[in-house]
Amino acid sequence: MRYLGGKSKIAQKLTMTILAATTQRGRLIEPFMGGGAMTASLAPSFESVDAFDINDDLILMWEALKNGWKPPTNISEEQYKELKNAKPSALRAFAGFGGASWGGKWFGGYARGDGRNYADESARSLLRDIQKMQNCTFKCLDYQKIQPLLGDVVYADPPYAGTTEYRDTFDSAQFWETMKMWSMDGADVFVSEYKAPPNWKTLWQVERTRDMKSKFTNAEKVTEKLFTYGSIS
Repeated sequence: MRYLGGKSKIAQKLTMTILAATTQRGRLIEPFMGGGAMTASLAPSFESVDAFDINDDLILMWEALKNGWKPPTNISEEQYKELKNAKPSALRAFAGFGGASWGGKWFGGYARGDGRNYADESARSLLRDIQKMQNCTFKCLDYQKIQPLLGDVVYADPPYAGTTEYRDTFDSAQFWETMKMWSMDGADVFVSEYKAPPNWKTLWQVERTRDMKSKFTNAEKVTEKLFTYGSIS
């Protein structure tokens, strides 16, 4: 599914790097599962996965998909506008992100004009991904309320500092402090971002074209990185 900040194009490389850096294969925690590209890529390698997101629509969508819901293959502009102000639901998440929204941004404008059927593409992508997530539990919860245990593996893909916000403001400084705390408490923590505070190590990086981000032109190149803190088991 198209999703602002999604990792579908680099999910395999990130997964290989994370698996090579740790031997733990018990529980995976993903505090910001979003469009699920990394969840689908990592989940088959772990016994269980706790996948979180603060967006209640998204969690309703992933739960519905796991329970057999099949997304529509077409969403009209009228339906898109109605869903924007509707109650949270699986369908609202599907329309508000990849199914009909421009660039995968949360109700960022109805996608049209290039002859592609985004709803059909997103539906097929989601149905493929959910087959890899049968060991996942989906929860709507703020990341600060999660309590990783010793030996857990954490992959975090937060809203990036200085980029287009997803739905709410995000305190990047608090996020990094929390990730440091989790690491020091014994979890193996991996974070996707462009930059990290001191003492975070770069495990992998790739240059990408930044799009749909505030304060930058669409053609700007950025270096996507995967960071970790402290020792890896």
